[in-house]
Amino acid sequence: MREIRRSSYLDKILPFRGKHLIKVLVGQRRVGKTTILRQIASMANPNDILRINMENGDFSWLLSEKELSEYLESSIREGISEIYIDEVQLIKNWEKSVNSVFSRHPAVDIFLTGSNSDLLSSELTTLLRGRYISFEIFPFSFGEFCDYFEYARNREAWQKYMQLGTSPVNYMLNDEEMIREWMKNLVSTIFLKDVVERYKIKDVHVLEEVFLFFVNNVSNHISLTKIMKTLGSRGVSTNLTTLGNYVEYLKNAYLIYEAPLYDLKGKQIFDRERKLYLSDPIQRKVFFSGYDSGIGKVLENLVFLEAKNRGYAVYVGRLWEREIDFVIEKDGKRKYIQVAYVLADETIVEREFGNLIAIKDSWEKYVVSLDEVSFWTIQGVRHVRAWEMETIF
Repeated sequence: MREIRRSSYLDKILPFRGKHLIKVLVGQRRVGKTTILRQIASMANPNDILRINMENGDFSWLLSEKELSEYLESSIREGISEIYIDEVQLIKNWEKSVNSVFSRHPAVDIFLTGSNSDLLSSELTTLLRGRYISFEIFPFSFGEFCDYFEYARNREAWQKYMQLGTSPVNYMLNDEEMIREWMKNLVSTIFLKDVVERYKIKDVHVLEEVFLFFVNNVSNHISLTKIMKTLGSRGVSTNLTTLGNYVEYLKNAYLIYEAPLYDLKGKQIFDRERKLYLSDPIQRKVFFSGYDSGIGKVLENLVFLEAKNRGYAVYVGRLWEREIDFVIEKDGKRKYIQVAYVLADETIVEREFGNLIAIKDSWEKYVVSLDEVSFWTIQGVRHVRAWEMETIF
């Protein structure tokens, strides 16, 4: 598999190299965390580093804190000064060993990866509060996709991106049927390892139905009540507490991402109503139960991921009865984005641009679509074709 330098992440992580902080990379399985670690490790003397990949059978004997502590201490005595552990959550009580090394050996640099964001609210914060810095790794952006295939950033490349999705392994396969099978296996593994086993879920069927609901409702406004009613109509019985937990578990495993509702008039954020997006839009092709190709939904999903990839907080906007697809914020600055499949007629143009024109502030406003022809700027709202989206950020 061809490897590219993920500069946006390396530029954030490398300044912390050699600093007395544990570096933690979190993100969905097979999203590229291991590659980033390998690229960081490649800059060191091979004799100075210890790499442990818990998805590699060679380390299956590292079951708990005891084995890990003994292995790390013996390696440090032999001169190891940088430690890299992939999928650290697979080692029971790993945080005790890491905390010990961090405390006893301040000159040893520690890098970890994990596939569940719950690491940051449980194991890490239990013993390591104030001792780590985390970096969330997202799927490939359009720019990284183009770098991988050495494509120019144009309409043809964007269409290929929509076809192959955001997961690096998809690009190696480069075959629609193989990608479908791979995606089924990936989701199955995430369900088993990062959700069912971690949270000891017994009613797996309900969890699967919740995920399928999200697949079928990408970019739609949803609430727990709506999910519960839909599942009930399909004969699936649950309660709001369990349902809320399952949503959090799927988010923690990075299968889904959410955009809470932002009331622009009242300047309030409501998390009871939100939109949810997939980590890879290809999952919709694999698991969607209908016949709608959903190109507009895929486009919206990719715009959402692009903004998250670049470190923006992303919300769904509402101004009176008008919906703003995305309100994104970073470093005290805000931007508004509308997403449309194509601006096919005057009514659509008026709606998409009009929703943004109605916002009476000076922040930048954009309409993103797949039109071949650019509409330029209308009353301060700039039209951007999807493959030119990097100019927004």
